[in-house]
Amino acid sequence: MSLSDLIDRLGPQLPGETGLAKRLRFHQSWYRSEVLGISAFGSTPAPASRPLGSILPTALTAEGYNFTTPLAKRLYEERRTQGWGVDPVRCTRYLTSSQALTLNFLAPLFAEPGWLVRALSFALDRSDILDVEYAAVEYAPTQRSQFLGDMTRLDGFIILRCSIGYEAVVLEFKYADRFNSRDIRIVDQPTYRALAAKTAIWTDFDGVAVDRGFNQLVRCHALGASMLERATGSSRTTLVVIHHEKDTRADQLLASYRAQVRDPATAASFTLSKLCDHMAATADRQQQRTVETLRARYANEVGSQDWWQRFIGS
Repeated sequence: MSLSDLIDRLGPQLPGETGLAKRLRFHQSWYRSEVLGISAFGSTPAPASRPLGSILPTALTAEGYNFTTPLAKRLYEERRTQGWGVDPVRCTRYLTSSQALTLNFLAPLFAEPGWLVRALSFALDRSDILDVEYAAVEYAPTQRSQFLGDMTRLDGFIILRCSIGYEAVVLEFKYADRFNSRDIRIVDQPTYRALAAKTAIWTDFDGVAVDRGFNQLVRCHALGASMLERATGSSRTTLVVIHHEKDTRADQLLASYRAQVRDPATAASFTLSKLCDHMAATADRQQQRTVETLRARYANEVGSQDWWQRFIGS
């Protein structure tokens, strides 16, 4: 294949994009063309419409090509019926969407609670997790004023029944997007201050609350603890950030945040590749096929590496 043919099949890339985002957009463009077998590509919405190889054509939106399993498509449709919280354009058309990634990873696990328990136990090095009491994607309370009062939303929220009581796990997924896009001043919020005093999650709430780098982490950790406390009386919540292995900033940020929580075991991070390893280690044969699809799409760029080398060499 000539270089011009390769570029035609790949589709347009975003001018000026650099680093990991550029590599991941390229990989998803390759995935559209070579794995999904879709020659056409879509565009960003009007009025500043821009064709991109990492966007699926509008005509294929209803076909569910952005979802790696029927379970993920079904979870997306169910979540849409519950109201605002998922972006219908990005979820169905943008191959780089972290919301679509979240649905693709969580839907198979949510559909098989036993697998979810095994995978979490393996990932968190726990032997006391017994069952899943509740699991939700893109979650926020319907009555926000009764909790923390802001627009914080959790990619994944899970309540577990463990041998000594109930615990929550909050999952935050990152792919090609910025880690901390919204900064809400929480240090002066009575709801956060009361939660911090009651749960003692952080060693120094004032210090962690004013650091913009920690803002999203504190809000997500706090919302998980608040929801769990209201539902069960317990507040032990583990925050887990899952990111691409080349996103070193996310890992460094979690390491810094872990130093701010009273129990470091309640702040964890691992890569998408490691998540695939944890899922595969606890999966049956059919589930392992699902994991390998996720791995090829999100966890590494082996499939598109030859194309990438030719592209950057040009």
